[in-house]
Amino acid sequence: MKLPTSIIITCVLSVLVASCTNRDPGLGKNPEVIKINIDDKKRPLLNVSIEDVVPLETSQNSLLGYQAKVKYFNNRFYILNNNRFEQPTLFVFDERGHFLKKTIRGKGPGEVIEPFAFTINEEDSVVLLHDQALRSNLTFDLDLNYINSEKHSNVFIKDFYRINRDTFLIYHHDRNTNFTGGKQYFTYTLYTEGFTKEKHLDILLNGDKDAQGLLSPVSITNLEVLFVAPWNYNIYQLVNGKERI
Repeated sequence: MKLPTSIIITCVLSVLVASCTNRDPGLGKNPEVIKINIDDKKRPLLNVSIEDVVPLETSQNSLLGYQAKVKYFNNRFYILNNNRFEQPTLFVFDERGHFLKKTIRGKGPGEVIEPFAFTINEEDSVVLLHDQALRSNLTFDLDLNYINSEKHSNVFIKDFYRINRDTFLIYHHDRNTNFTGGKQYFTYTLYTEGFTKEKHLDILLNGDKDAQGLLSPVSITNLEVLFVAPWNYNIYQLVNGKERI
């Protein structure tokens, strides 16, 4: 079976992160360099095994042709299709793959036009969904029942991650005036106080369209936040609101 490219990239990054033994909390400017000999046939293989395969229900209401992000929480699978040419939708399935609900397209309360990113606030058991067309963040319960929405017109979110109750790490695109024609580029920003206060991290991801291909570039495990800038070959750790290579 041929693995999807996104899974292969995730596995490679996992090996790199696991190889890092320098846990000095200081914000050193000189990163630890991990050298990998790709011709070494004795390299250990990843210990990955498939425990179960969950087929998703394929009813008329649950068909999807593109998956931008998948999260599993509280015995539910949340799958986002953010392809603007395929009616962008957030789906929720139970742990056995049975279709439960999906977002509704429209401009009414709780309806969406172009859902582009989502995250789960596990502490409050709610789903936060960013709609780039409405320029709003919508809040749903775990069954995708609408709760409320807030407009954030200055943020284009590619992906976002909840760090704590009022802090989000945003992977988004911005503009760099040094680029000819003011080309867009991707970067990371911390937002607090209901998205009213922002702190830009000193990370520039290369160019225009290439960086957009990176799906879910952040890993949060046991309050350790790691994120990647693929085009400068660095993995960063978030320490006290600053990036550490």
